[in-house]
Amino acid sequence: LGLLDRIGHDAAVLIEWGDRFADALGGEGLWVWLAYASTGRTARLEARGARGRALLTRVKASMVAADTRR
Repeated sequence: LGLLDRIGHDAAVLIEWGDRFADALGGEGLWVWLAYASTGRTARLEARGARGRALLTRVKASMVAADTRR
């Protein structure tokens, strides 16, 4: 797909149904699965590669910071 060439390495890209062409997306990133739950929706995050781990660390830190502001 050449997404990194088109948008750069510091951008976030959300691709629906990305698992259908996972090889073309490359091995690194933060994969997100959304599902219906009894109280709304749930999200499962999976870090893939160093870039994915770095992104997940940032997401976790943001969630903790938001929780402490309540």
